[in-house]
Amino acid sequence: MPAPSSRSAHYSLFPVAALALWSGNVMVSRLSAHTIDPYAITFWRLVLAVLLMSLFVPVGAWRNRAAIVPQLPKLAFLGLLAMALFQCLSYEAARTTTATNMAIMTALVPLLTMLLAVALLGETPTAGMASGGVLSFAGLVWLITAGHPPALLAGGLHAGDLLMLCASAAYALYGVLLRRWHVGLPSFAFRRV
Repeated sequence: MPAPSSRSAHYSLFPVAALALWSGNVMVSRLSAHTIDPYAITFWRLVLAVLLMSLFVPVGAWRNRAAIVPQLPKLAFLGLLAMALFQCLSYEAARTTTATNMAIMTALVPLLTMLLAVALLGETPTAGMASGGVLSFAGLVWLITAGHPPALLAGGLHAGDLLMLCASAAYALYGVLLRRWHVGLPSFAFRRV
């Protein structure tokens, strides 16, 4: 079997980077929970993202405005779910729950996505998908609790746990609607019409 090229080896770093960013987000949420208002951190995070993207997106977006404008209501709702609602609820949850509980609730996103896909898209999950989702979630709980899952309940449930569950459901709905709506915009930052 040929050795993987350095280019494909670099691609394998993307999932690791995504995991590091997600876990870092949970840690930052928890550490800043009593210092920065959840709505302020969400607002300024979005402002920073818009400023950074405004450096390279506007020209391509203008060229593809005919494809973008009809999709604006869907894009706005998707942005509300994934960027505003998920982040606000996560930051608010960090005030009353632990980083561990936040990570566990976030790990429910794939299972919630599968359930919502069944409900909204009429998809039938395979046995492998269902068992894989449950097994991966159980494995995460096992790792986080060092082999003692009842330890999670020892600290009790917090209001933030419910908020994180709602946040995870919002993100799962985002993923399902993204598939259902087939927004199908071109990669307008780099492509000319």
